[in-house]
Amino acid sequence: MVGAQGDDRTWIDEMSDRFERAWEAGEHPGIENYVAGTPDPRRSQLLYELLWVERELRLAVNERPTPEEYRHRFPGDAAVINAVFAVDLDVPRARPHVLAKSEGDAGRMEGSRFQGAENQSHPRPDP
Repeated sequence: MVGAQGDDRTWIDEMSDRFERAWEAGEHPGIENYVAGTPDPRRSQLLYELLWVERELRLAVNERPTPEEYRHRFPGDAAVINAVFAVDLDVPRARPHVLAKSEGDAGRMEGSRFQGAENQSHPRPDP
């Protein structure tokens, strides 16, 4: 099953990179369009990654996104939203990824790439 997780990770990275490029091109794509039709646990993983990227990009242009605005957009995903906003983006570190096991489960976090920062290990909450 490790191969399937690696395939998911690659797919999620590709989707988040596409989202980030579209945002930087001024398109400001909706996360909803990226996660629509994606089954869990892949959807939760992708949602986490896209929320992380959008939050980071919005902070870079002096916007202050809040968990509440995302809870309105994604009412069934409070655990994922809470996990994204639990991370202090003022501290440079690798972008964590959620390995969700079921819908709404923020699961374990694993270090990954982060634009302009070195990969670092992150604490992994117990599932």
